[in-house]
Amino acid sequence: MFGRNYFIFCTVFCIGFFFLSIAPSHTLAVGCNAACGGSVTCDAGYTCISNVCKPPTPSCSGGADPEANLTNRTSGTFYSYARGVQNTTSITFPTWSDVGGQNDIVWYPGTNQGGGTWRASIDLATHQAGAGQIYTHVYLSNCGYTNVWCDSADFIIDTTPPTCMISGPTTNCRGASASYTSDATDTYLSLV
Repeated sequence: MFGRNYFIFCTVFCIGFFFLSIAPSHTLAVGCNAACGGSVTCDAGYTCISNVCKPPTPSCSGGADPEANLTNRTSGTFYSYARGVQNTTSITFPTWSDVGGQNDIVWYPGTNQGGGTWRASIDLATHQAGAGQIYTHVYLSNCGYTNVWCDSADFIIDTTPPTCMISGPTTNCRGASASYTSDATDTYLSLV
């Protein structure tokens, strides 16, 4: 009367339903940002906060710093670092120059160097804009948190030509002294 298809359907559905209805209640473990509470708990390392599984908050106990506080380079790669980083899967280093506000902002991705240190490779040519103060902020993220503040790694691009004054004893030079200056293209030496 019901045929073969009904038999297969009823066997799979009815037996499956029977087992589901008599199965004892059990606890499920779920991962990041999954709903939790009641019989649903979070995987190891996660905490149920407001019925959502959250990992530990990202942190950087060592702060952030640039490779140098001052550079005269206006092109090439400049490194900034975040140190003591924990519970983090990605880091961004938004960077911009003082000239023009944030019109040249670039969000550089960080690279995990191991041992809690992350590094960003900043393209100086993108931010020189006449030199001056360069701002670099550092934000940490993982599956449960986005853009958690770490620190800043600001630096200065100074393109002022270096000046050096050289003077020596006057006994053998008949009272003369020398002045030496240099910029990016010329070097000057004059006797005074």
